[in-house]
Formats: sequence, C-alpha cells, structure tokens
Amino acid sequence: TPPPSTTAATTPTTTTSTKPVTTTPSGSATTSSSGPTFPKGVPAAAQKRTPEGAKAFAAYFVKQLNVAWTTPDPSAIEPLCDLGAAGSCSSYARTARDLKGKGQRYDGDPVTANSFLSIISAKDPQQVFGSLTQERRNVVDRYGKVILTDAKKELKILFSLNWTKAGWKVSAIKRTGN
Repeated sequence: TPPPSTTAATTPTTTTSTKPVTTTPSGSATTSSSGPTFPKGVPAAAQKRTPEGAKAFAAYFVKQLNVAWTTPDPSAIEPLCDLGAAGSCSSYARTARDLKGKGQRYDGDPVTANSFLSIISAKDPQQVFGSLTQERRNVVDRYGKVILTDAKKELKILFSLNWTKAGWKVSAIKRTGN
C-alpha cells in the first residue's frame, strides 16, 4: 500500500466541480445529478470521495469550528456533523449553541490547523489525523468581560468521516497522543 499523504492546512488547492451547482430558495446548495447535496459553502476540494477530499473536508471543518465559536453560530458546523453519532462533533455543536444562548463567544480563532494526514481506506469511516494548535483565547460575554481562558497547546486529533447523501460528515473527533 502507498504511504499516507500529508498536506499543510494552508496549502491552496484549485479544483473544479463537474456538477453544476444551484442554490435553492432556502439558500442550500444542490447539484443537478444524483450525487451528494453538499451543505452550502463546502469547497470543491472537500466534495470528493477521496483521501485528499477527506483532508480538505477536515480542514474546512476546523475553519467552520472557528466560525461557530467566535460568531457564535452553531449552524456553521451542524450540517458538517453526524449529530446522531456518539462522537465529539455533536459536543462541539452543543458548545456553539451554549455560547450563543449565553451571549458569549471566543475573542479569536480558538484552533489553528497545522497539517492533515489521511489514512487511505477502501471503506468508511475515512480517518484523517490533524495536527492542530489550540490557541490561547478568551471566552467573553457580550460586554467583553472574560469568562474563561483556554491555554495554548498542541493537539493531535483523529477525525472519523463518513460519506453520506450530503457528502462527508464528521462522525467522531478523538484526541490522540497528547
């Protein structure tokens, strides 16, 4: 078997979609074929059922996690999660809902993606290892008062992704080796 490939999270990728995309009145993206109906905003590179597509999706998920916790807006990650799975993706969405309900938010991106490594698999779940940095950030209330501060630390994360009617979904997120 070939060795797993690595890609830095900041490496730009140019891809084109072969399916025409339209937007419905509700604002959700659809495709004209019988393929997956991807959530709005998922980049073309993350719409591929390949190890590279899985890595691109994991990177997009981290970007959307930052949106969900700084805005706060749980809808930024809920469509990307298998909310019925017993993994921490559901808890990340719950954190976004809790922040919103309490009028709180992170005062900067809480996570920086450093790199991703996809483990090539013929079946789901597709495993993607992420090297991330949890940044030193504050959770603040609507007046800017600091509620808590997260310490900066390096994280090794295993994302489990399943291919669904809506493309990739995160079924589990687990810390590894730290």
